[in-house]
Amino acid sequence: MKRSRRRSRHDLLTGVARDASAGGRFVFLETVGGAAVQTQSLSLASVDRGRILVWLAVVVGVALIVLAVVYWVEPAKSLPTWIPGHEAGSNHHHVKHGIAAFVVALGCFIFAWFQTGPATTSAQR
Repeated sequence: MKRSRRRSRHDLLTGVARDASAGGRFVFLETVGGAAVQTQSLSLASVDRGRILVWLAVVVGVALIVLAVVYWVEPAKSLPTWIPGHEAGSNHHHVKHGIAAFVVALGCFIFAWFQTGPATTSAQR
């Protein structure tokens, strides 16, 4: 029975290498025929930007849901002056404004949902 050799630190670290010239990118390497070949590259800035965009989309979505409810509940004369659709003395409810805010909020939530899903590449399909 052949005993498997213990993997050295070098063998373990050849899987992931940090390329300083790439500006903070992690480069994933595979050994093919004894030579290291770059397979993927991942930027830390893009990961942080993705998380920030997801949280921003969720916050904007919640704010738009609240705005949609305000449009549906309050008449135009009771809307704050900084909200589009304020009309002094009008008892009209801005139903279409509320629907538009609600639809955009759903779009923000769908964007956040798809951004948090697993990343697939064409090679994994």
